[in-house]
Amino acid sequence: MWGVTLPLLRFNRNCFGRGKFQLNVTLTIKRMFSNNNPSIILVEPQSDQNIGSVARAMLNFGLNDLRLVSPTCDWLSPAALSCACGADPLLQNAKLFKTLPEAISDTQTVLAFTARTRSLHPELVDPWEAMEKTYKQYISEEVKVAFVFGPERTGLTNEDLMHASMFVHIPSNPEFSSLNLAQSVVVACYQWRANSYKAEVQEKAKIPIDDDPRRFDPVATKQEVNIFIDRLKEVLKPTNLKVPNDALLDTTLHCLFHRVRLLKSEINFLHGIITALTRKYFT
Repeated sequence: MWGVTLPLLRFNRNCFGRGKFQLNVTLTIKRMFSNNNPSIILVEPQSDQNIGSVARAMLNFGLNDLRLVSPTCDWLSPAALSCACGADPLLQNAKLFKTLPEAISDTQTVLAFTARTRSLHPELVDPWEAMEKTYKQYISEEVKVAFVFGPERTGLTNEDLMHASMFVHIPSNPEFSSLNLAQSVVVACYQWRANSYKAEVQEKAKIPIDDDPRRFDPVATKQEVNIFIDRLKEVLKPTNLKVPNDALLDTTLHCLFHRVRLLKSEINFLHGIITALTRKYFT
């Protein structure tokens, strides 16, 4: 993989604890600027210092795609830049979105980090299991991965979570379980880097990584899945399907189809089924 040479900016005592000084260094970051690099998505972040600390954690472990959904603070404030400790380019190049579906539209696997267990999804795993499983998919199928974190005070909502492929719960001390946003991101980034490092060691040792035929049939993006769900709901409207309310139907369909890692060919096949049924029974 190719690398990018970046000038690191200003370092101060927040980084080293030895007073302010200027340091000009050059950092070569291999692989992290790949278009398929996992994204860190912060939904409605409330603290500029947290965003800066998240950027620092990402750069520490080789991630660079920071996405912000409706932030309520200035992610380029002096406080944010200070906490970034040289990871300023990540803040300056952060991508902004109005909604979570827009932020994950080009992704195929979404890991939602949540502090609470939910009834929406049967698969609740710890970061070790989540990253090991997801990294194997990332390597064998070249999927686009996103890690999603909610607002500091409330976390991700049920509406946010219904777009997830997997729920990730960090098993902290049950008597003092609250983690800072940046701390949670550090755990995620470290676990991802640990699997990346393991793969690099295997590659150097010429240990083959299991191939998967699915890499030749890409996994559908979240946007493609959402388009299919919207079409399915339209087709179901005249059938008088008995559900308590439209919101429950919407949530159920999203959880069902986002939980399953559908291939592009499978999405096309499902569209074909709808087309065939529509022609036969609704025309």
